[in-house]
Amino acid sequence: MLEPVFGAGAFAAGGHRLEQWLDTQSPEAMSFFLAWMRCQAGVRDTDVRGPLDDEPRQAGVASEGRLQHAITVQREQRQVEFQRLSTLLEGLPAGHPARSSWLEVDEFAQTLITSWPSATTGIARHAIEARGRSPGRSASRAGA
Repeated sequence: MLEPVFGAGAFAAGGHRLEQWLDTQSPEAMSFFLAWMRCQAGVRDTDVRGPLDDEPRQAGVASEGRLQHAITVQREQRQVEFQRLSTLLEGLPAGHPARSSWLEVDEFAQTLITSWPSATTGIARHAIEARGRSPGRSASRAGA
């Protein structure tokens, strides 16, 4: 049933897979090709491995009949988005606040601040004093 579309032996071990079908450049073949390329772009430049590492002509060659599931797993791995964000933030200039925050926060971040800020912990004095003001108090009475 698939032979007229994909060619004889396309899905046999060592077969040509989607090569002949893609060579037809039919609207369906081109739609598949573009969709595959978009999926590949979503995991490019990451360490996430899976079926999207293969070229469209060889799509699914290593998936053992579970191609859609394997693609979903590869694309949904949290690592993809994490790596993309990490690369973006680590590429910012050294003094950029977003880069500094990213590099300082990890699973131990809640232990970073162990006491309220004070004038000696690197927080500007005017910022600490401003915290003591309520909306109805004037600046001259904030410390009173």
